[in-house]
Amino acid sequence: MADDETPVYPEEPWYLGGSLDVSVFLVPEHELPAFAMPRGRRPLMVGRRVVVGVASVRYVPGGVLAYDELLVAIPTLGAGGAAVTIPQIWVNSDTSRRGGRELWGIPKELADFGRSGSVTTMRVAGRDVVSVRARRGSPLSPGMRQVPLPVVQVLDGVRTRSVNRVISKVSGLRTSWRFAADGPLAYLRGRRPIMNIALHDGSVVFGMDVERSPESADAAHPVDRGVAVVTGGARGIGYQVAQDLGAAGYTVVIGDLDEAETVAAAEKLGRGAVGLRLDITDADLVSAVVDRIETEVGPIAVWVNNAGIMPTGRFAEQDADVAQKTIDVDYSALVRTTSAVLPRMMARHSGTIVNLASATGLKPLAGLAVYSGAKAAVIGFSDALRRELRGTGVDVHVVLPNLVSTPMGAGITPPKVSPAVTPQQVSRAVVDLIGSSRFAVTVPRVLSPVLRFSRLLPTAVQDWLDDVIGTDRIGLGGDPAVRARYLREVDQRLGRAAPVVRPTQ
Repeated sequence: MADDETPVYPEEPWYLGGSLDVSVFLVPEHELPAFAMPRGRRPLMVGRRVVVGVASVRYVPGGVLAYDELLVAIPTLGAGGAAVTIPQIWVNSDTSRRGGRELWGIPKELADFGRSGSVTTMRVAGRDVVSVRARRGSPLSPGMRQVPLPVVQVLDGVRTRSVNRVISKVSGLRTSWRFAADGPLAYLRGRRPIMNIALHDGSVVFGMDVERSPESADAAHPVDRGVAVVTGGARGIGYQVAQDLGAAGYTVVIGDLDEAETVAAAEKLGRGAVGLRLDITDADLVSAVVDRIETEVGPIAVWVNNAGIMPTGRFAEQDADVAQKTIDVDYSALVRTTSAVLPRMMARHSGTIVNLASATGLKPLAGLAVYSGAKAAVIGFSDALRRELRGTGVDVHVVLPNLVSTPMGAGITPPKVSPAVTPQQVSRAVVDLIGSSRFAVTVPRVLSPVLRFSRLLPTAVQDWLDDVIGTDRIGLGGDPAVRARYLREVDQRLGRAAPVVRPTQ
């Protein structure tokens, strides 16, 4: 990391020489981190996606400072016209870091940069978190061009608006970005920029006509996306969904059967998450919880029906009470909670309901007869409701995961050709659906065409494929002791004595 001997930073404005490689991405609003935005500013959006600029910058000797920089810039609209807000930025100069923060409220952090040919790599805490290969193309305009760059920031209770400009040559650019899955720019991972541009062989003037004013610490609010409720949110998929929705800027409420466990899970989630006891099979309690959330937390923007149970084993050997409870929890209660929250959303002409179904709703499996039927009902209910709600401002989506690596799937070894998915994969599908035009998504996505094609085959061929693949091991081949323990835990959580369940032979 570069060490600067001078203990103070240059006075504003800063005259810097160098080049900027800029890529522009479109990111669904709910997938962005909860960036703090100056009061009265709103991000520029295309549909429901936020315009996000990422720039790899190199300032060369000859200006007041020479250093490397990588920044995220979000065009914003508001009083005073268009401007840019910089929520993330890294430099390898402590002088630049201190000056940027204290002069203009730019939240600069330190990082290491490496360059090899056309590739630039940024390391934070010893880990590669971003790399970009940038190749400059043909000039887009003759000579030098001037690009205005007004910036509005809030940091440490001070709002700063500065007028800046870039004077440079402008050329086309080809880029290839890599973002670490656990890095600070993971929300850009797998995305392609819609535009690239190189501003090069020029100068940047930063900090002209600066206006500063006090702005209270609570004025710079993260993007507030409203209240999101997740049933069965104290563990497994539900907890991961709650975690990701909180990171996306929602105020999260999780509901689950064990009040102490649910409250503890909410405290662990942080970000103001709320944990409430919720038995989705209790109609009166569901109604009371919805009332309490709307009164004490806020209007519900997103409701995720995640709670469910998955008993396995041959239907003929299954206790009738277990079969009925599966229908009650996995389908009837989902309809009940939807009925409780839907009128509120319709009155506001806004809201999203996401229902967790299962791939078994499309491809029923032996040993999961009742569960498959309940999940097929969820898919049918969701699709019909989606059509009914067109034009109301309320969206309905459904997620169909393969077997998931959670306690619900304990003791089950899936076929090698169809391995279990993770709660993180399912959660990403849930969050991605919010605000999208898609109705349903399987997890993994490649499963969807496979399942739909298999249903077109003659029954005898389907059975032969199931035998070859070994799909029966999911519902019929689980470890009997582990599956019995799972059922006992379900019974305990539902507050009743354990039924008699004969293990599958």
